[in-house]
Amino acid sequence: MLKLIYYILIGYLIYKGIQYVKKVFFSSQKSTDYKVHDSRKGESKIDKKDIIDAHFEEIDDKENSSSTNQ
Repeated sequence: MLKLIYYILIGYLIYKGIQYVKKVFFSSQKSTDYKVHDSRKGESKIDKKDIIDAHFEEIDDKENSSSTNQ
């Protein structure tokens, strides 16, 4: 009876090992099959007329400058 349990346990471990190996090999194969999309090749969907130039102003932080002077 003890030998039967031992053989069942060994068979189960071998079965799980085979499943793990299949998962590793097939998942790595799928990850290399994807196509890389290069955004430089395609046309931009943003119309250049809709782009607005931004103008920035420098803001003096009075709290920050007062704490560094002390």
